[in-house]
Amino acid sequence: MNGLALNKLNEEVTTTCYGTTEKKTRRAALEEYYEGMKCSEGAEHERYETIFFQLLEGYTECSDQIPFYAIGL
Repeated sequence: MNGLALNKLNEEVTTTCYGTTEKKTRRAALEEYYEGMKCSEGAEHERYETIFFQLLEGYTECSDQIPFYAIGL
């Protein structure tokens, strides 16, 4: 999905971070992962950032795992 998904804040999304999968509204997930980005650094920050930007892009299933094709392997 292209563009920001801010018009879908009440949509249910699924997030998987550190192997734990949760369902919540996009708004709640954005708030959680934004806070995580602010309070972390290094690899942990990158995990939160990956999910945060997937949420903004409109994904309904988000993961902290970057697919191998996205990193040029």
